[in-house]
Amino acid sequence: MNLKRKKTIIITSIITGTCILAGSAFANYSTANGYDVYKKGIKSLIGQQNYTLNASATIIGDGETLLEATLSEKYDRNGEVILNRAEKTKDITSDIDEHENREIIQGGKRYYYYSGMDKDWVSYNVYEGDTNRGALDMIAPEDKDTADKVVRFVELLTDTVVGDLKNNFVYIFDTENGGAKYSISLDSIQIPELINAGISAMCSLNKYDMEESDYYNSLEPIDPAYYLYHNAAIKSVSSDFEVDGEGRLTNNVITVSIESEDGHSMEMKFELKLSDFGTTVPEAMDPNVKVKDLEVLDTDEE
Repeated sequence: MNLKRKKTIIITSIITGTCILAGSAFANYSTANGYDVYKKGIKSLIGQQNYTLNASATIIGDGETLLEATLSEKYDRNGEVILNRAEKTKDITSDIDEHENREIIQGGKRYYYYSGMDKDWVSYNVYEGDTNRGALDMIAPEDKDTADKVVRFVELLTDTVVGDLKNNFVYIFDTENGGAKYSISLDSIQIPELINAGISAMCSLNKYDMEESDYYNSLEPIDPAYYLYHNAAIKSVSSDFEVDGEGRLTNNVITVSIESEDGHSMEMKFELKLSDFGTTVPEAMDPNVKVKDLEVLDTDEE
């Protein structure tokens, strides 16, 4: 198992595992525990072979938008066009304040479009069917046992940290597709002490290692890294989510507010939308784009 595959297993498992718990089927959403519905909804997404995904992230520091990022992905593992993914980022703290990347897998090749740097350009390499699949279909069959063990560990850890807060998920209403919508909102008093204690310890360690460096002294509140070095705490967290009639997560909006010890604030908002399970048809590469004569690279050597 190469290093790249190991990293994929660990990262994918941890991200999904923090919100996953294998639950039994439920007959009535209005009487089901929203915490279990949430985690079952996320677990059902793992290994999906055909879907449309749209995600966004926004970071606001002291009322100013610092980062806006979007991801759109259409994936069909067995289709003529396997993947069509586009990423856009606007970052006022970066030298390249706005750029766009696009990736398309078709005809045995993986095509990349880049823009926002010195010039726009296109490259391609050989696509190997077991690598770099869709965001929900990243764990190869031979790695499933390892991934399941990591997911299970994080499930148990998450349950321990969340504790009685699992009862704070509120059922809102049934949706037109046979699913349901839930919501949870926590203020600073309700945030598990373990979480804020961990954040505070991390900030202190970072500050101890870096406070004499030029990098530390150059950080300003508009830089998200500022909050990694100045003692910070989570002030509030909210999450609104929807599942469809099959229990799959289809919509999720998460908002986290953080405040540093010197009074600066940062808000992070994440939104995820999923649709067209089993019916997605990714668009083919734009025929007007000419692929440059670049060296064909082996995927494992990237």
